[in-house]
Amino acid sequence: MDTKVTESENAANYASELTVQLKKGLLTQCVLQVAEKPIYASEILAKLDKAGLNIVEGTIYPLLSRLSRDKLLKHEWQESTLGPPRKYYQITDYGREVRTHLGKSIDKLNKVINVLAQPMPKRSGGSLVVSPNSLRTNDLQPTKNERKKK
Repeated sequence: MDTKVTESENAANYASELTVQLKKGLLTQCVLQVAEKPIYASEILAKLDKAGLNIVEGTIYPLLSRLSRDKLLKHEWQESTLGPPRKYYQITDYGREVRTHLGKSIDKLNKVINVLAQPMPKRSGGSLVVSPNSLRTNDLQPTKNERKKK
C-alpha cells in the first residue's frame, strides 16, 4: 500500500488548517450578529450551523465566556421548562460598537481579496499602485512618474 501523500492532499490539508484559523477569527463577529436578542449557546450553535459554520461546543463556550468577560455580551440565567436553568447571552452596546468596527474591517479585507482576484489592468509605460488609504478598485492610481509624463 502506497502511503505517499500527494501534493494535492497536502494542499487540501494546509488549506483546511488555514480555514480553521479564519473561522476562529470570524466567529466573534458571527456570535455578535446572532446575539441581538437573548439566545442560549445551543441556539447560537444551531444558527451558525444553519448558516454553514459548523462549530463545536468546546469552541463556543470559551468564546462566550471571553465575550462576556470583555463586556461584548451580557448574560442572565432563565428558568427552562425543559430542564435546568439556561444561560442566555445578548449583545451589549459596547458589543454593537465592536461588531460595527469589526464588520467594517471584514468588509475591507473582502474588498482586498476581490481586488486581488481581478486581473490587473495593463498600462503602457509604468505600473499601478493601490492607494494605502482605500481598498476600492477605482482607487488604483498611476505612479508619480506616470503622472509627470502627462
